[in-house]
Amino acid sequence: MVSSLLSQIGIHSFDPILRARFEALGPLRISIDGGAGWGDTAKKIAETTAEGGLIYAFEPFPGNHKFFDEADPRIKLIKSAIGDSAITSNFLVTQVVGSDDPWAEKGLAGYSSVGHLPDHPPLWKLLARKIRGAFQENDRPACVSLQVNVTRIDQTVQENHIDFVKLDLQGAEYQALIGMGQLLDETDMLWIEFSNQPRLYDYLVGNGFLIFDTNYLCTGSSANQLEKLGLRAIRRIMLSTSQPAVIATRISDSDNYLDWFNRAKKMGVLQTDLLAVNPKFLPNFLTILGKIGASYTQDPAYFQEALL
Repeated sequence: MVSSLLSQIGIHSFDPILRARFEALGPLRISIDGGAGWGDTAKKIAETTAEGGLIYAFEPFPGNHKFFDEADPRIKLIKSAIGDSAITSNFLVTQVVGSDDPWAEKGLAGYSSVGHLPDHPPLWKLLARKIRGAFQENDRPACVSLQVNVTRIDQTVQENHIDFVKLDLQGAEYQALIGMGQLLDETDMLWIEFSNQPRLYDYLVGNGFLIFDTNYLCTGSSANQLEKLGLRAIRRIMLSTSQPAVIATRISDSDNYLDWFNRAKKMGVLQTDLLAVNPKFLPNFLTILGKIGASYTQDPAYFQEALL
């Protein structure tokens, strides 16, 4: 089961989770940012990280590396993708921020958040041709395929314990979990982008993790469609791809979450972020929930009762 507890109170980023953890337990020591992009998430993690702490920021796209030139010294950029084996692989970048995009005004021209490792070369080549044609029709940069290094987390991160992991890998999150090896059992919390990737949910549950969803990213969905799914739209945003989207919250639980998500995807729901909590960390997480409950002006006991 995936609890809608955090989604119902409007959690849409890991920031309030880490701030509540900071208040309850003190600063983070070791974290991992998988798919670090231009460094915004690593910078957020740094805000609740100890002075002597470290954030391993994995980012394979060379166009994003320049944004780390003056990064916090606690952020260690690793110019590799993450997977279940150490190899060299194709990396498909389907779009970058152009000079005429709204995000270019933020200084992010050349940035991309949609690069990914292709699983099946014939399929990604077909996809690449389609996307290239669409971009050229709209006078946008064509997609490119690069060669990048892929590493396992447990071969790169030489630590005994991980406080927090964020994975946003455009579909390769399951392979990244496999590549954590025994480090997964020594990780307190993981924040994982979820679009119903095969095996990801089952792997987390099989390793005993408690799963919470957060807010949902939707495109092309009407308010009525979202309501039929048990979702409520809460705000509109603009993606880095210049596409408008809606953030929605799930207001009820489902007996079969994966089946529900499959139906939701057909109606324009793209993804959510899952918070996976190690059962060994549960007592501390209950304390964190109490802090979150206080910040959202609700009775902290509500969160413990809803969880249990």
